[in-house]
Amino acid sequence: MSTPIRERAPITPAVVVTAALDLTRRRGLSGWTLRDLATAVGARTNVIRYHVGNRADVEAAVVAEVCAAIRLPERGSWTDWIRVLAARMREVFDRYPGAGRAVAAGTGPAAPLLEAVVAELERAGFGAESELAALAVMVEICLSRGPGLELLITGLTARLTELRRR
Repeated sequence: MSTPIRERAPITPAVVVTAALDLTRRRGLSGWTLRDLATAVGARTNVIRYHVGNRADVEAAVVAEVCAAIRLPERGSWTDWIRVLAARMREVFDRYPGAGRAVAAGTGPAAPLLEAVVAELERAGFGAESELAALAVMVEICLSRGPGLELLITGLTARLTELRRR
C-alpha cells in the first residue's frame, strides 16, 4: 500500500511572494533564504526559481508589494504631502523590516514612489532640481528616524524660496 500524497494548494508566483512577505514581516528582508522560503511553501528551491526567479527577483517582488501598500497622499502643500507620505512609508516599513533600505535607492520596484515624489516637487516649483531633491527625500524617509526629514524640508523650502526669487 502506498503512502497517500498530501494535497496542497498549487504553488504560484502569488503564493511564493505571499510567503516571502510573511517571512519578511517576521524576520526582515535579509533574514531569510530561498531555502527558508521553499520550506514555507512546501517545495524545493528550484520551484521558487521556476515561479519567481532567484533571490534578487523574489526580493524585488517583495519590495514591489511593499511599495504597492503605500498610499500616495492627496494634493495639498508639498511639505504636508511629503510629511504624510513619510508617515505612510514608515508605517509600512515598520511591518516589513529591511524594505526601506531596498526602497531608498529609488530604482526597480521603488521607481514609481520616487517618480511620485519628483512629480510633487516639480509641481511645487523645484524644476530641474526635483529629481535630486526627491532622491534626498526618499533616502531620508527610508533610512532615518530622527529630525532629519524636518531639517531637509526646511532646507528645501529655503531652496525653493531662492529659486522663486530668481
